[in-house]
Amino acid sequence: DAELNMREQESGDAVEKLSDEQMKNASIVVRGLTKQFGETVTAVNDLSMTFVPGQVSGLLGHNGAGKTTTISILTGMINRTSGQAMIDGYDTATQIQEIRSGLGICPQFDVLWPNLTVREHLQLYAAFSGMSKEDAARQIDQVVAEVALTEKVDVKSSELSGGMKRKLSLAIAFIGNPSVV
Repeated sequence: DAELNMREQESGDAVEKLSDEQMKNASIVVRGLTKQFGETVTAVNDLSMTFVPGQVSGLLGHNGAGKTTTISILTGMINRTSGQAMIDGYDTATQIQEIRSGLGICPQFDVLWPNLTVREHLQLYAAFSGMSKEDAARQIDQVVAEVALTEKVDVKSSELSGGMKRKLSLAIAFIGNPSVV
């Protein structure tokens, strides 16, 4: 029964079975994840899910459902109370450095510097990821095209519309070719 549960992924009311190959290559595996704050607040309660490469997955829920807490656990911002959370086969509790090298994050709120251009933001984050200047230049051209910001690449972020700022935040998450965004 536990093996069957590990091979199923809930999608609304329907249950989709994952193949052996998908389970073997799963990018995110969460089993029994729980996060308690103090003795009275349970933010995440026994969450299990599997995300596979090539699939767009999301966490949906009302305010206070534990979405941000779950993401915070997966990115190493906070520790879990119990359960297991793995990204690319690495445990979020003990191998967060390995995880972060392959993880792209697009936070809920834009973290942008008003005086930097789109290109300068991407150069900065490419440097953070350890990319060479040559690789960064190639990848910057690629990610700005993917998010449709090519015409704005030399525009300061303070001059971008709200939607374009979100696109820049997404482009930042793509820098470094992360395996999980």
